[in-house]
Amino acid sequence: MEEMEQDIAAGTRKRIFPEGARINLAPETISGVVKKLESLFLFGIDADLNGRLFETFLNATMRGKDLGQFFTPRSLVKLGVRLAQIEVDRLGTDGVRHTDLVLDACCGTGGFLIDVLADMWSKVDRRSDLAEDRKIALKDEIANSAIVGVDVANAPILARIARLNMYLHGDGGTRIYHLNALDVEQADDPTDTTEIRAEKRELRQLFSEAQFDVVLTNPPFAKALDRTTESERRILDGYEIGRDRRNAGSSVRSGLLFLERYARLLRAGGRLVTIIDDGILSGDDYRWFRDKLREWFLVRAVVSLPGDAFQRSNARVKTSYIVLEKRESGTQQNPAVFMYPCQHVGIDDPKRQRARAGDAELRELAQQEIADVIAAYEAFQSSEGCEEYTVRPERILDRLDVKNCLVSPGRRFSDWKRANLNVLRLNEMLSERQYEEDEVITRDHSSPVNVMVVRYEGQAEFLEQINPEDSSYAKLYPVRSGDIVISNIAASHGSIAVVPPELDGHVVSSEYTVLVPKEGFDPHILQLVLRSVELRSDVLLSSSGANRTRTRWALIEDLSAPYPSDDQVTETRDLIDRAAEAARQAASLRAEAKDALVKELLLDSEDARTILAAFKPPK
Repeated sequence: MEEMEQDIAAGTRKRIFPEGARINLAPETISGVVKKLESLFLFGIDADLNGRLFETFLNATMRGKDLGQFFTPRSLVKLGVRLAQIEVDRLGTDGVRHTDLVLDACCGTGGFLIDVLADMWSKVDRRSDLAEDRKIALKDEIANSAIVGVDVANAPILARIARLNMYLHGDGGTRIYHLNALDVEQADDPTDTTEIRAEKRELRQLFSEAQFDVVLTNPPFAKALDRTTESERRILDGYEIGRDRRNAGSSVRSGLLFLERYARLLRAGGRLVTIIDDGILSGDDYRWFRDKLREWFLVRAVVSLPGDAFQRSNARVKTSYIVLEKRESGTQQNPAVFMYPCQHVGIDDPKRQRARAGDAELRELAQQEIADVIAAYEAFQSSEGCEEYTVRPERILDRLDVKNCLVSPGRRFSDWKRANLNVLRLNEMLSERQYEEDEVITRDHSSPVNVMVVRYEGQAEFLEQINPEDSSYAKLYPVRSGDIVISNIAASHGSIAVVPPELDGHVVSSEYTVLVPKEGFDPHILQLVLRSVELRSDVLLSSSGANRTRTRWALIEDLSAPYPSDDQVTETRDLIDRAAEAARQAASLRAEAKDALVKELLLDSEDARTILAAFKPPK
């Protein structure tokens, strides 16, 4: 601790612990810790394990704080580092050797920084043309000069945690700043300590010219700045989009401001690799910002991430990695773009402390997917190309999301036609039920109604009986036996059901689309077709929204699907009817078995029912 204070005074280290801090542990506790750890070489363990160990201890020491929000899942970090393609000691055409200068201006606990350090050091270690002393000098130069992190958070002070994280991974964190990187001025404040003033002076110098080669980052999704305070108003006025949007809304998302900040800090040709909300890539409300991105950058790659990639931080946000290259001139034409849909990265790091069976397999799938993405990306960049994941530049003139640009509905249409199948548009087989006087106006309806829901398994079920005036919906819609009911927000999960006779007259909310089969089309056959993976994927591709997709009849009625021949319909209906009868018989047998056992073993009484009714805990 004394040595650290000396380094801080000399300006060779940033503060990790508060001045005067001491280890407040009893001697017996310290002895016990040493006994546990003395046989382990902690500085020699794998970087991944070191990172996981760090996160585990940090969570244990900061109880009550949801620290999941501060950690980007490890596999996502690794994918980002590989996409950044950071260069170390490269010999340029001018004969000068160059190592990339890397920035994360919202670095959190330093997850990206430690992997950048490990990546750059491993590139040094793999060099067979370097003497050992040159490798040591180069790694020291990388640790102290090539990596820059900034974070403004105070509760906890994440910049200090990032410095500690980097220290444990072999770097002193000399260029990690506890400042607001969005503050263009970085002006001194009367309340600033001597150390903060020194940090601001350093950062002003670093940010004074566009010099960064790579930005690798995961900016905050939800935080926004508005004009209600002088400090945020001053920050917004320092940005083109902040000034442009003065009258367009009350706030600007900080993630958008960070992207403009990076556009200024990168050198021409520099690379920005960032996680971004798919709503920004696809939503109509952000079309103006996508125009700005294309103005500042060339779009090189977009890699879609799984919807549950940020489950640890409770962020139900669909995201992607986007790889951008700062334009050298405004006349550059955007080339073809690499796009890839990931399924496994991020979901290998669930929000729980204890491991479960299958976790190792999840990690293996994520690691393999990272390798597959990078192999495809490198092939795309090479002369051989990678047609499967290549998107023509004209496809990105509006939306930038992988779902819209890489894949399209109707991929199997030509296959169906070659197989001589009867291919029809959905609106040739179904029509939307039209409601006029039979809809339920909830404010005017006093009689109770039975509400129906559709489960993921494709089953329609009675949910509850309600008084319509208690509903949050203005209208409810009665369904009829044989109707096909589709959940607007869960159709891709399989929430598509045929209304059975016993639910005739039940009502659904506007969150459902009610369809009527046209003459000659069997509802149960249509349900099977609609719930197939091919049709559900086409419905998903046709749906609006990114984080909470939503479908409606106007979006899907022109989709195509094969309908079976009369003989196939007869055969399939026979199987469906037999399955339904078997299910009824199974339910009857289960009830019979239960009743018999309960009667024989005296397992029912009025006392037992009274106890359950009186004392059972809330659901």
